[in-house]
Amino acid sequence: MSGDCINKTQVCDGKPDCKDASDEMRCNPNGCEPNEFECDNRKCVLKTWLCDSDNDCGDLSDEKNCEPSPPGSQCRSNEFTCETNTQCIPKSFHCDGDVDCVDTSDEVGCSKPTVVEPPPRNVMVQVTETFTLTCRVMGIPTPIVLWRLNWGHVPSKCEMTRWVAGGKADVFLYRQQENASS
Repeated sequence: MSGDCINKTQVCDGKPDCKDASDEMRCNPNGCEPNEFECDNRKCVLKTWLCDSDNDCGDLSDEKNCEPSPPGSQCRSNEFTCETNTQCIPKSFHCDGDVDCVDTSDEVGCSKPTVVEPPPRNVMVQVTETFTLTCRVMGIPTPIVLWRLNWGHVPSKCEMTRWVAGGKADVFLYRQQENASS
C-alpha cells in the first residue's frame, strides 16, 4: 500500500488514483467471490470479516445490519464475551492464536474445524428438481460453511436457500424452468 490519501469515493471506481493502484485492488467488476462480501464501495472482503467490529470495507458497510446485542448481554452480538464478563473482544479474535482476554478465555477450548459429514462430490438432478446438500462441521468457534457451485457463483437462474445452525449447514438448490425462447 502506497500510503496515499484519497477520497473514499475513489476506491474501486475503475480508475487507479494511488501511485501503486492499491485503491483498485480487491475490486472485482464481475462481483465478489462466493466467500466474499461486496461492500457498498464495490470492494470485496471475506464474509468472515462481517460484523467483526473492524472496518474492513473502508466505508463501514461490512459493519451494517449486524445482529442486535442479546438481551442483558454486556457485549454486542459481534463480540466474544470473556469468561469474567468484564471484557468484550471482536468475535474474530476468538480462537485466533493470540490471547486477547485478560483471563485468556478467548483461547481456551478451541478446536480446528473438522468436516464430520461432507456433501456428496457429484449430484445429478433434472431441471426444476429441488435437492438438498448437507455439510456438517464441528469446531470451536462454530465454523462457517460457504457454498459454491463448481467453485464459482451460483447462477441467477438457480435459487438457493441456506440454513446454518450448530455447525450444520444445509443448502436447498433448484434450477428454475428455462423458457423455450432462451
